[in-house]
Amino acid sequence: MNLFAFRNCIKPSHLFTGPIISFLLFLSSFNSSGQIINTIAGDSTSGYNGDNIQSTTAELYDPYGVAVDSVGNVYIADWANNRIRKITISTGIITTIAGTGTPGYNGDGILATTAELNFPRSLALDRFNNVYIADATNGRIRKVNATTGMISTVAGTGTSGYNGDNILATNAQVNDPVGLCVDFNLNIYIADLLNARIRKVNQSNDTIYTVAGNGTAGYNGDYIAPTAAELKGPSGVAVDEIGNIFIADTYNNRIRMVGVSTGLIFTICGTGVAGYSGNNVFASTSQVNGPFGLFEDQAGFLYYADAGNNLIRKIDHSTGLVHNVAGNLQSGYDGDGILATSASLNYPTGVCIAHDGTGYIADSYNERVRVISGFTTDVPSIINSSTNIAIYPNPFSYSATIIINDINTNSNSSLSVYDIYGQEVKRIIIGTNKHITLNRDNLPSGMYFYKLDAGAQNFAPVSGKFVIE
Repeated sequence: MNLFAFRNCIKPSHLFTGPIISFLLFLSSFNSSGQIINTIAGDSTSGYNGDNIQSTTAELYDPYGVAVDSVGNVYIADWANNRIRKITISTGIITTIAGTGTPGYNGDGILATTAELNFPRSLALDRFNNVYIADATNGRIRKVNATTGMISTVAGTGTSGYNGDNILATNAQVNDPVGLCVDFNLNIYIADLLNARIRKVNQSNDTIYTVAGNGTAGYNGDYIAPTAAELKGPSGVAVDEIGNIFIADTYNNRIRMVGVSTGLIFTICGTGVAGYSGNNVFASTSQVNGPFGLFEDQAGFLYYADAGNNLIRKIDHSTGLVHNVAGNLQSGYDGDGILATSASLNYPTGVCIAHDGTGYIADSYNERVRVISGFTTDVPSIINSSTNIAIYPNPFSYSATIIINDINTNSNSSLSVYDIYGQEVKRIIIGTNKHITLNRDNLPSGMYFYKLDAGAQNFAPVSGKFVIE
């Protein structure tokens, strides 16, 4: 959550009410604790007991999705309450921003707080803080305008089914859309569960098309065209900064990826057998159990809600390992203020990460949204594999200098830069130059690897890594 925004919101203490002081003190102590889990919304009772109250005293009813905006406010898809709720992070007060609580559909072009929703399963925010809702049983994707508070349909006709692609998204049928994400260019990705597809809405022309899945529920292998691949109950979708698509292929018990460089689909986590095969193991050989929500953070970690295992897990693309970050495999609730990895969760279905690394979990059957600080504190240290190369500053924002020592370079020498997926994103012909300026250019923030090829037959390439902030 945005602590700078917090400080700007603080008024003289004598103006605070007791609950607000308590909430701010809770957040202050929480953010200094590191990897400690707490509840930020829900009192464990299934139901609805009103708005404009402290979020920790509010009742939720199967919260399936969670998202956070640019200033740290938290949004909840309160499924069985047929509402989208918002926690204003400066006060800890929860309100409804969409839905009346009555399941149904009563039109668009109205205030979202007067609109009926029908069991919304997930939500996502774009960079302008507009809220997108997977209005699952209504067979629609809805949008709440951040400025006006008005609701509209951006995909779906309200009739569940599939009537083709490459048509206007509002003329297209979707069938139980349960997962959402929005990329930087405002393209919307939909986990269209009963259509066994991942759909994409290009908001520049409002056209919808399939990016993964052939409509048949099943599994027919990897390293094939994504639109030829079978999916089985896809429930989550995420997209990284360069366009790789990640899919929670729920009933195939796999996390799949559509690679932007190859155009192929393949499994990055899960064997296809539901289960649990340990922590800090290779994702490619790790078992998962009914994965739901996905989230790719700024550091390049992919988080997923391993619902059947009652875990939140993280895939480190730089090492290929999967780590547990919350949950102890036991279904239930055993309190807050404890290490996240020792806490019990109960069928978590959603996860998201704020810009400051704070993590939020839709702990669905515990009727809570949980919060953890420091999800991204374990970014690997930046250490070169060779003492012959120095890079500074590291991390950097705009450019860095690479100095080569005790290596004989020639006119064929080059420096290649790779992203965390092993794709070459930059190559510099350095010749005999021993001081190289590495410009960021259009590379997104994240971790990168470099390899120096000195151009000599008997020279083993040396490498290192760096981070762009």
